Amino acid sequence: MNKISENDVFEYYKNGLPNDFILDSSKVVRREKAEIPTTIQISIKFEFDLLKEIKEKAEKKGLPYQTFMKQILKNYLKNESISNDIKEIKEKLYSIEKKINK
Repeated sequence: MNKISENDVFEYYKNGLPNDFILDSSKVVRREKAEIPTTIQISIKFEFDLLKEIKEKAEKKGLPYQTFMKQILKNYLKNESISNDIKEIKEKLYSIEKKINK
């Protein structure tokens, strides 16, 4: 486990001890990476009809609706990243094409 400085301890105690630190034999140490939770709980409000549609589609796929929602978000972010990459490639190709045609 990695030790942290006294100043770091003071800063963390001001707002409570975060989840990635633990008390160990009278000292505060950072948790091992494997001990840090990979998911966190959040609260979010949805329109009733939207949540109903999500739950229906999740049920058709045989998935819990929250798992289905995580898949939707991951796919969206992945596709958005791919779209940005494609846009950048198109812009570079257009620039190269302009130089060739001069």
